[in-house]
Amino acid sequence: MKFLQPLGLLGLLAVPIIILIYVIKSKYVQKPVSSTFIWKRSLRYVKRKIPLNFIVSLLLILQILTVTVASLAISRPTIVPFSSNETIIIIDSSASMLTTDGEKTRFDLAKEKAIEMADKAGDNSRISIISAGVEAKELIHRSADKIDITYVIDELECGLGETDIDGALKIASTIQAENTDSKIYFYTDKDYDTVERLEVVNFARYEDWNAAILSFTDANVAGAYEFKATLASYGRDTETVISLYVDGKLCNSKKITINNVVEDENAVFDPNGENKSMEPTEVLFTSNKTNEVGNEVYINRITSYSDAKITISSEDGMAYDNEYYLYSKESSNPRVMFVSKWVEMTDQGVADLSKSTFLLASLRNLGLRIETKDIHKSVSEVEAYEGYDLYVFDGVMPESLPIDGAVWFIDPPDSPVGTQLQIGSTQTISDDTLEKFKLTLGYNSGSEVYKAISKNMGSGRASLRNYRPIFLADGYESIFECNGETVITAGAESSTRTVVISFDFHDTNLPVYIDFPLLINNMIKYSLKESLEKRSFVVGETVDFFAPAGSKTLTFKKDGTVLNVMSARDTSYVLDSLGSYEIEVEYTNGDKKSYMMPTHLAEDESNSKSIGDTVVARDIPSASAPKTEPIEAWPYLIALLLILLVIEWGVYYRDEF
Repeated sequence: MKFLQPLGLLGLLAVPIIILIYVIKSKYVQKPVSSTFIWKRSLRYVKRKIPLNFIVSLLLILQILTVTVASLAISRPTIVPFSSNETIIIIDSSASMLTTDGEKTRFDLAKEKAIEMADKAGDNSRISIISAGVEAKELIHRSADKIDITYVIDELECGLGETDIDGALKIASTIQAENTDSKIYFYTDKDYDTVERLEVVNFARYEDWNAAILSFTDANVAGAYEFKATLASYGRDTETVISLYVDGKLCNSKKITINNVVEDENAVFDPNGENKSMEPTEVLFTSNKTNEVGNEVYINRITSYSDAKITISSEDGMAYDNEYYLYSKESSNPRVMFVSKWVEMTDQGVADLSKSTFLLASLRNLGLRIETKDIHKSVSEVEAYEGYDLYVFDGVMPESLPIDGAVWFIDPPDSPVGTQLQIGSTQTISDDTLEKFKLTLGYNSGSEVYKAISKNMGSGRASLRNYRPIFLADGYESIFECNGETVITAGAESSTRTVVISFDFHDTNLPVYIDFPLLINNMIKYSLKESLEKRSFVVGETVDFFAPAGSKTLTFKKDGTVLNVMSARDTSYVLDSLGSYEIEVEYTNGDKKSYMMPTHLAEDESNSKSIGDTVVARDIPSASAPKTEPIEAWPYLIALLLILLVIEWGVYYRDEF
């Protein structure tokens, strides 16, 4: 309860006054007597007050209650619903919180502050703890046990990823919905331009600074590799030694100055505004020349390598971003075997392309290098079904499904071998109905397969004269239809990406439209999709891995330690720590191949002077129980006061009359 007009309580001073009046006021009993012998006895009434009788005591109590109730009514008491004192603490567990001054990290300071808050926990004070790392996690839920809270905070470790502040605030809002009076604190190392519905506590120190490697790349120039590193320092210019290691051996090192990079010279970290904004420092290591000029450091000629590493020797605020790994990229020139009934083979075993199809021309125009020895008329002329990235069967059918590459079946003579797909009988469209049966996009399922094959494609422009309906199986999508029946589908058999087109390109006007090269290009990108689209990854990043054709099992490793083994399939991994992850692929023929995934810190996590943009706590969910409004008690007190006055008047009247 609280009082809106607390000065009204001064009326309670009348209570002791009333009591004093009753104490000092004497009442004498008047009794007529017939003689004077009793006078001497009546002297005792002069010296002694008559004790309060029942009526007088009741009047005293009623008058005290009347004054008290009147005073309370004037002070306007308000009944506030009871709520415990609750605190929700979000602790930033991102990499930048590990910035240290040589003694304590920002994360250490945040934990100490949280433990200090835990000491206030009790019966009427509850605390919730949320860790905001790569993934936000609730560690303590509305607990009043300070020992339990302190233990959890002590055991909390800082990650090397970014801050999932949105996830943390979502959890915080759910907790706050249980008690809308609870307050949210965000223990972090940044100031924010916009802050709403929570209090940000910044543990960054003005003297903090950090030097970091932001990127490390390679390029093949004239048959030899050159390596380039981008570096930045946050807080001061610094001298350091940068070293390049290739295949575990030191190739070169050089002493350089890394520029201080400050985004805002008026930031809170630099009240004097003396810092200057500069571009990151770039250092190039090349093996094509034999002299040294500027930031270029020339090394022995490197024509191939397995892995490379760049390091800087700097006693800065964080050591985790002072080295950067890079693994070589394999050749991206796919091998394509093209088998077509439209190709003639000479007696010398050379492909005669005088009757070359639209398909072969499109493949070559889109950059695929198909050697003459890779072009065949029939599968009987193919010596082996292995060693290719893509197999194109145009009008012919192999004896079995290849296992080491993607497969296209164009106008297959029968249902595609090795699949559960079935192809119906030929449907011929007469000349007078040609315009009624268009090649239209199938149902948009939203799947990755559908989006990949149909990207930028039009619908209803091209027409077919002959086609055969495809009856789909599990794992396949209807990409294009004719007369409501599937004629182009795509999917996967085990790890083999398969595209089936049930009509001959000679029986359609599709090649005269821009849709034809778009379709072939989309099919290439889908079928020849790289297992890994990147070569370097941020800690906490989710990586999509596309199982190569012919793979049997995938072994997921971290710095040589096996984390998981699974059957080959397209999957995703979360790279939640710093180091080198590896996916080892075992093929059905027993061969093995490794895909490396080195991780590094996000650029913003290395920036010890960064300033956030916006942090906003979420609104309380509408499904939560509404908060009870405060209730003013003065109207009820006035009613009680009137009742007391009536009772007091009645008692007084009875006493006097």
